[in-house]
Amino acid sequence: MTRTAQHFYEFGSFRIDAAKRLLLREGNVVPLTPKAFDLLLALVEEGGQVVEKAALMSRVWPDSFVEEGNLTYNVSMLRKALGERAGEHQYIVTVPGRGYRFVANLSEIRGVDKEPTDQHNELSAMMEATLTGKDNSDGAKANTEKMPFPAGGEQVTAEVVEMKLLRTRRTAVIIALLIALPGIGYLVNKFIIRKASHPFQSMTMTRLTTNGRIADAVISPDGKYVAYVIGEAGSQSVCVRQVAAASIVPVLPPADVKYYGVTFTQDGNHIFYVRDEHNSAMASLYQVPLLGGTSKKLISDVDSRVSVSPDGSRLAFIRFYPLEKLSKLVVANADGSSEQILAVRKGSEGFGQYQNGPAWSPDGKIIACSAYNHDASGLYVNIVGVRIENGEQKPITSERWSDVGRIAWLQDASGMVTTIGDQTSSSAQIWLISYPSGEARRITNDLNAYNSVTLAANSSSMVAVHTVRVCTLWIAPNGEAARARQLASGKFIVGADTACVPYTTVAWTPDGRIVFTSTKSGNRDIWIMDADGGDQKQLTIEVGANFSPTVSPDGRYIVFVSDRAGSPNIWRMDIEGGNPKRLTSGSFDIWPRCASDGRWVFYGGTSFDKPMVSKVPIDGGASVRLSEKFLSRPSISPNGKLVACTYIDEQHPELPQRLALVSSEQGEIVRVIDSATNDSPMYGWTGDGSAVMCIRTRDGISNIYSQPLDGSPPKQVTDFNSDQIFQFAWSPDGKNLLCSRGVETSDVVLISNFR
Repeated sequence: MTRTAQHFYEFGSFRIDAAKRLLLREGNVVPLTPKAFDLLLALVEEGGQVVEKAALMSRVWPDSFVEEGNLTYNVSMLRKALGERAGEHQYIVTVPGRGYRFVANLSEIRGVDKEPTDQHNELSAMMEATLTGKDNSDGAKANTEKMPFPAGGEQVTAEVVEMKLLRTRRTAVIIALLIALPGIGYLVNKFIIRKASHPFQSMTMTRLTTNGRIADAVISPDGKYVAYVIGEAGSQSVCVRQVAAASIVPVLPPADVKYYGVTFTQDGNHIFYVRDEHNSAMASLYQVPLLGGTSKKLISDVDSRVSVSPDGSRLAFIRFYPLEKLSKLVVANADGSSEQILAVRKGSEGFGQYQNGPAWSPDGKIIACSAYNHDASGLYVNIVGVRIENGEQKPITSERWSDVGRIAWLQDASGMVTTIGDQTSSSAQIWLISYPSGEARRITNDLNAYNSVTLAANSSSMVAVHTVRVCTLWIAPNGEAARARQLASGKFIVGADTACVPYTTVAWTPDGRIVFTSTKSGNRDIWIMDADGGDQKQLTIEVGANFSPTVSPDGRYIVFVSDRAGSPNIWRMDIEGGNPKRLTSGSFDIWPRCASDGRWVFYGGTSFDKPMVSKVPIDGGASVRLSEKFLSRPSISPNGKLVACTYIDEQHPELPQRLALVSSEQGEIVRVIDSATNDSPMYGWTGDGSAVMCIRTRDGISNIYSQPLDGSPPKQVTDFNSDQIFQFAWSPDGKNLLCSRGVETSDVVLISNFR
């Protein structure tokens, strides 16, 4: 029998088996894609030397032309597999402008091993095929049958495309590999025999909608139907699709309202939904038959989706009291009667609202809720369980995240799935939270975003809203769309996740360079480049999420938001990325803007209490609150005397958000403008300070408008006829408009084959 060379590398608690192409940690296999393993081996074999990016790309992708982003993405995934956290350099160090270096103490072992078995070879081949998608399966074929589109009546193609989640299938292949290898039977017993019902070892994804405008979705308890909210021309409608037959039934016609929290009754015959009127002070809960009919109003003042008890007799929801700074978990009968307050959270430590909401456990004893918490390190979100019998609140997990979405329990109550935003991913991903241990494990891992996760009653299938948002940087001379040109050949994904984009800005330096946020590195980082897209340089490297840059008038500093210290705070660094300095330490400090005199940085401090605008010295020092009013999204006028802010009247919360002009010195509201409508969380100013710039989006197409300070109607500045504008900035000389433009599509996906 032929014997093969045995070749190991050891560092820390890890061992690399080069012959078998395995990474092990304390004897357990660490799942890696083939490319990530090739990358690790290439770095390790150089023994601490810097490996140039070109050399790594040539070795890992020898027969393919790939962009540098593939390399940075795989480095990021490799770091996560090794357990590195943001800012750590325990194993892999980035050498800016050159490449990467493996820095851990390393030992090399050589010897011989027995010949690999056919079974091992077969499993290795299967592992490679599964992770690269090159298997022998035919996959699902597209269903191109025509059907009526419910919003507007036009005919569209209902394409059903099966997309294999390569990264999430790796665990199933690893388990198969473990079974084939000797000496690890206890692992099989622990993770397969004892946990036979453990989901998400392998799963497939099928797209159920193709219009790209889905706002919310839910699967019925029996898994046969999906209800979802469609956005169309400023209106929203609700439809139901039969999963197997791909037939769609309109349930609620298009209306100028916001629907959220669609939820099935336990018998699947009706749908609960929350209707938020644009001019109403509060949203209300309704019920409508599954296939449409007369809606019935059940409860007023509902600030979250509802959860239905296992026996279908009761509902749970969140109600928010902004003036009292309280949020309450309320339970009521299924017909809306007999409300009872089960639990209360105060101040910044509130329950998650709106699309989040509570989740009733399968045994009916606990309601799980996302909850805000605040300590010395800042604001964070986790999951708490509230006991039905006495309202006692207890954390389900000790993990800390920036956001937690809709929660869905597994059938056997062994855990729950939800979407989570955290520092290790550039967009909200699907996670599994084990119960009662609280152990958290990410299920998906990509640059797209997920929300509205729900499970069928038997946990055999799940639906989610899958959002893809890609935008690139454009320059339009004088704002003319016909002369606009795209920068960086579309390589940059500016704020790829929807949670980050609203707080991401683009900025000019006084000498005409461009500062922006990109996820090209696999992380949210600040970059700088020339106005033509050349000389690109990453300024923040592996130190949390960094976004929303602005440049001081003298060009010395970039002021930005970073969560490297725990909570999002305002930071300052030199124009080339050196000497970072933390300027604020609030729970959620965002939207920084430098004053024209260069002395102050204005920013929006947002907590559960209420939004505020404050200012902090750019050289460091105590923050000063600009006003006690509900203000956010500050933008400073060219002469520095006025601050344009989004304003909410605390005494009249039923009124829509308006534009307020605030004195930068006294903090008094000088003028409130009702006609300004801004569909992006930022304002800008014309060069002469006579008007405020804002973004309006209609039917998926954005343009910039100029709002005169006298309150007269806004005037359209740009004439783009495609794509959305997410952020914009005029060059210092006022001749060039820089903007991030792109498209966002959100569709319902069915996730199945969990086991």
